Amino acid sequence: MFRAVDAFQERFSVKVRVIRVWEHPERRNPSQLYSFDMILMDEEGTKMEATCLNRVLPQFRPSLVEKKCLIIRNPTIGFNNSTYRYVDNQNRLCFQGTTEVIPCEDIGGSPYGFDFLSFADLLNSNGISNSTVDVIGYLVRSFPKETVTNKLTGKQAVKVTIEISDLEGRTVFLTLWDQYCDKVLSFFESIKGKNIHAIIILQFGKVKWWNGVAYVNNSYTVSRLFCNHDCPEVDEFRNRQ
Repeated sequence: MFRAVDAFQERFSVKVRVIRVWEHPERRNPSQLYSFDMILMDEEGTKMEATCLNRVLPQFRPSLVEKKCLIIRNPTIGFNNSTYRYVDNQNRLCFQGTTEVIPCEDIGGSPYGFDFLSFADLLNSNGISNSTVDVIGYLVRSFPKETVTNKLTGKQAVKVTIEISDLEGRTVFLTLWDQYCDKVLSFFESIKGKNIHAIIILQFGKVKWWNGVAYVNNSYTVSRLFCNHDCPEVDEFRNRQ
């Protein structure tokens, strides 16, 4: 279990599910891979970020697949000193050349590792730390798509803001950029003219406040966006109405 390990522990094993994976490029040479990063979840639902440097990645890459359950033997634990954490955990797991990765039986729990923050807590700034949040709600409305130009680089990005509601009528705004914007607009087009209540999930979103209003933004390419996804969490939310 993650809660039982720290940076001073040697030769330990953890049983986990791979929740999210992404590539981390070299800062000075973005075309080169620096590391393969991920979010892992143990049997108790505790999450931890993990890093596998490119030099040792080939021996582990086939096993590092989202939803897959693994036993990881002899990794190391270090302090997660990043100013931008994706989970609320001060530690980070690191793969070494001597680390072993073994597929194992399903550890249970959500294959996506959802941990939804209530809108009441979000709007009251409770339960929000230097990490990301998961939110789920019914689509209320969508605002027009916008193109934004970075004044320093001249690079353009597209975004769309949507409003979602919980079952008590509280609403939260989501701002979705680039590929997330394209995905949700494509979904809207697919249900246009149909009597469908859309349920939206944004996982690993970052809360930002603007003029006293909370907006949940996607976190680079680590966030996941689900639109009427076929999963138990969506069914449960719909059945609670």
